[in-house]
Amino acid sequence: MAREKDIDRGYLNAIIQGRKKGSENVRSKIANHFQMPYEEMLALGRRLLDTSGQEKERPASQIIEQGSRAEVMPEKGDVPGSGMDLSISDKIRKAIEILETDSEYRSRFADLIDMFHDALMARQANADLRIKLEEMEKRIVQLEKMLADDAGQ
Repeated sequence: MAREKDIDRGYLNAIIQGRKKGSENVRSKIANHFQMPYEEMLALGRRLLDTSGQEKERPASQIIEQGSRAEVMPEKGDVPGSGMDLSISDKIRKAIEILETDSEYRSRFADLIDMFHDALMARQANADLRIKLEEMEKRIVQLEKMLADDAGQ
């Protein structure tokens, strides 16, 4: 990533380790690299790096709010360069909080997510099939013209 995004490796490592905050430009490059809002990337990274077992796993929202690197996150508005506004990332954070609970809402919400995902995938598959059908109809028209031309000769 350092090479691809033209970020000094040592500087990138210092950001990852929490020793440096990182400039707005570099944070934007990191978020763009992972195609996600910075705070969601931060929460995921903290979870992956916390392999010591010293800290009990916390919801992503707590990691975002209580993390030692929380000061590097943008306050409000768009996450620079991510193309997503924070209202979407807030919704993602809330969804994570629900999914991390041991409540009945967790399974219901997971079922809803599965249903919506399946519906979205079906819609995309239907759109693909419609395109293929239109292409086949065009080919049939072309073949009928060719047959009519051959029959007329």
